[in-house]
Amino acid sequence: MSLLTNVFKKTGWVMCMFLLTNHITSQGWDPMCPGILTDCNKCSMLISVTNDIPDINSGLPGAHFTGDVNAVDCADCMDGNMPAHHCYKFKFDNTAGETVYSIMHVGQGSSCEGNLDGVYTVNGSVCTATAILPGSQTIIYPVFPPNSMTEVYLCVNSHAQVSLCDVFKAQSPLSVEMAAMEVVPLHATNMVTWSTITEWGNSYFDVEKSHDGKKWTPFARQLSISGENVIKYYTAIDYQPYDMTFYRIKSVDVEGSFVYSRIMSLQREFSQVVSVYPNPGSNELCFGINKYDHGLITVSLTDISGEQIMVKTFANDDLHTIDITSLPLGIYILQIQGKDLNFAKKFVKMEPE
Repeated sequence: MSLLTNVFKKTGWVMCMFLLTNHITSQGWDPMCPGILTDCNKCSMLISVTNDIPDINSGLPGAHFTGDVNAVDCADCMDGNMPAHHCYKFKFDNTAGETVYSIMHVGQGSSCEGNLDGVYTVNGSVCTATAILPGSQTIIYPVFPPNSMTEVYLCVNSHAQVSLCDVFKAQSPLSVEMAAMEVVPLHATNMVTWSTITEWGNSYFDVEKSHDGKKWTPFARQLSISGENVIKYYTAIDYQPYDMTFYRIKSVDVEGSFVYSRIMSLQREFSQVVSVYPNPGSNELCFGINKYDHGLITVSLTDISGEQIMVKTFANDDLHTIDITSLPLGIYILQIQGKDLNFAKKFVKMEPE
């Protein structure tokens, strides 16, 4: 999971950002940009791309910039499509001799928790509009050409603060932003799961494995799920895992360019006997037992206070599913007992997406 996603999860905003982003690019003046976007030097801030924004892989917190939109200083800084909208201009000065890519959460208020009504990025004669629902927050991905000034306008229909939160720069476009990745044992197989936040023009994913982390072999392909308004989930099964297997995911876009995920590994002889997923979950909880010699198994659910919620008995012969739709949100303990088996795992019930 990326540093950016961790930051957003800590702010409690990670779920709503998936619902509102629709990135639009153009080579010229985007028709969604205002016919007139009045300049507003009094209502602006100058930001150094080189000095003021950390790299997304640096381990540093994202940069944060806040400007005040008020009737006096910003009266002439307006969205020409919506005269009631006043704007604030953030000017990004890229003095480097190379293109710099970025990602940032934008919104109203000092913590980006409020709603915006227009977001525009301008570089010279090129304007790019980020289409957001009226009254919403969003994620934007401005590109800063070498040795140039790029302007980001945030517009609102009231006089308030607007902010750029968790601002990072990257060495290449973030065509795929991973939300989570995991590999778990499943009987004699290994199951690789992953989910994405954004997919810009991605075509498909190849799942690759290796016995030494050096020589890689693809064993599964999943086509990219279209659309940017939901978290997207993927699964691949490795039917012939090694004792120690390394995994990585190759994301390939429509032009054939590709990037690799981080590397995951699973050593089967020391792996958990029981696999439980998804965790957190909202509708159902699945579990599988990787050996069949435990006889009948007893499964119980308790809450963190120790109160028992459910007890069931299962045959130890397949995957099993427990309906958790009616459980209140919170933390629970799943306990599985059988012959030579006493397993317990904490899981979290979350809101449905």
